[in-house]
Amino acid sequence: MKIAGKFEVLLPEAPRAERIRSTFRGRMEKLYSGWNDSFDRQFDHHSFLFVLYGIDGEFLATCRLTFKHRGERLYSVPAEMGDVSKFSVPSEFSRVCEGGMVSFVSKEAVLKLMYGVVSWSLENKIDRCYITYDTKNILIKRLYTQTLCFSMVEGAVVKFSEFKSKKSGLPVEWQVLEATPESGREALTKMRESGVECHYEYGKHPKLMDWTMDNRESAYEGVVSVAS
Repeated sequence: MKIAGKFEVLLPEAPRAERIRSTFRGRMEKLYSGWNDSFDRQFDHHSFLFVLYGIDGEFLATCRLTFKHRGERLYSVPAEMGDVSKFSVPSEFSRVCEGGMVSFVSKEAVLKLMYGVVSWSLENKIDRCYITYDTKNILIKRLYTQTLCFSMVEGAVVKFSEFKSKKSGLPVEWQVLEATPESGREALTKMRESGVECHYEYGKHPKLMDWTMDNRESAYEGVVSVAS
């Protein structure tokens, strides 16, 4: 199956970050209460954004990779900010990130986007990628585990006290998953076999190394608690 769309990689603090956040927030607020833009913005200056655009410039699918390191500098990633539970990214990896802000209008759109995201991760030699999913969302679990080949991190469930399910009124439980370069290559094979048109142009997009070598300081240095 073919779906029209342009894949693009956006550097940290891209001007379109707010528009992408708004798109994702709209999706989240259908099911959850407690979304906080200020809390989410603290990750902008160490996150790459990935977008699949439609013919009219609309977002067919979005994703974000938030990095733990920039050279010698350390940052927090979203899963480490849970205030009801604790998760820490393993310290032995230097190129490690957390995926998130996944939104899409169709299965075809998200697979085409994810083919680009995984290809970019392999091109930039990412050691590990972590991601979380709502344990009640079986559709997203299948996407992450069966198609994208993430595996469970045993005992790693993250919760934020202010971010709750509208259905139950309770804090959402987010299961942490892990991907390796090997599972990434397996995921690419599965997506190519899915019937979706998958294509990625190596050497075309902004690189992680270019960003880590850039010594400019970010204008946004705050850390915001989830309850703010």
